[in-house]
Amino acid sequence: MVQHLGATPVVPSAQFLAGRVPKVYLAAPFFTLAQLWLVEQTRTQLQQFGLDVFSPYHDVGVGSADEVVQADLAGLREVDFVFAVADGLDAGTLVEIGYALARGVPVVIYCENEGEEDLKMMSGSGCIICSDYVSAIYRALWTAVSL
Repeated sequence: MVQHLGATPVVPSAQFLAGRVPKVYLAAPFFTLAQLWLVEQTRTQLQQFGLDVFSPYHDVGVGSADEVVQADLAGLREVDFVFAVADGLDAGTLVEIGYALARGVPVVIYCENEGEEDLKMMSGSGCIICSDYVSAIYRALWTAVSL
C-alpha cells in the first residue's frame, strides 16, 4: 500500500507491515511548564499512533549529569528515529540530535521559532524540519512506518 503525500510517497516497510513497532526517542527540553506540556502532548500523540516512545523525562527523569547522561545515550542507542523539539536550541536536545545523526539515526525536528541560520547544521545533515506541530507529528509517523 502506497500513500501519496504531495510528490513524496510513504511506503511502509516490510518490518512495519509484519507488526514491528518502531521506537522513537523524544528529545526536548522540559524545564518550563510550556515545555513540559509539549513533552506530555507529543509523547501521548506518538503513543496514540502506536509508536514505542522513549522519553528522557519519563523514562530517566531529572538529575545530575552523572545520573542521566548515560541513561539518555543508552536510550538513543535503542531507537529507530528521533523526534526533537528544537525551539530554544536547548543544549541537551542538540547533543541528542548530533548523537543520533552520528549513529545514522533519522531525525524529525519540530521548530517554529528559530531561523534558518540556527538550523543550518540540522538541515544540511538530512534532518526533516517542520515549522508546524501537526506536520512534524505526521512526518514522525511517516518516518516510523518506512523504517
